[in-house]
Amino acid sequence: MGANTVVYSAAGKVDGCFCIGDDIDVLVTDRAVSMWTAYGDEGIYGSHPQSAGGLAGWDRRGDHTWAPKGRLARPSGRACGHIGAAPLTLDT
Repeated sequence: MGANTVVYSAAGKVDGCFCIGDDIDVLVTDRAVSMWTAYGDEGIYGSHPQSAGGLAGWDRRGDHTWAPKGRLARPSGRACGHIGAAPLTLDT
C-alpha cells in the first residue's frame, strides 16, 4: 500500500508522505495541523486497515490521532513509496 498523501511545509518542502486509506470522501485540516478523513463504503468495508473506522484523525507524520472506539487497529499510515494523490499543504 503506497503513499497517497503528501504533506508540504509552509516553505514548500516535502514534510512527509504516507497512506491514509481508500475511498476518501472528505479530507479536512484543522488549526492544530491535523487531518481528518471520512471514508465511503468501499473504504469502510474494503480491505484497507486505515479506512475501516469510517472516520480517522491523523497528525502530520501519518500517525492516527483518533478513530472510533473499537473500529480500527490503529496502524500507522507512514509509508513513502508510490505517491498517487494530489499534494496536501499544512501550514505551521
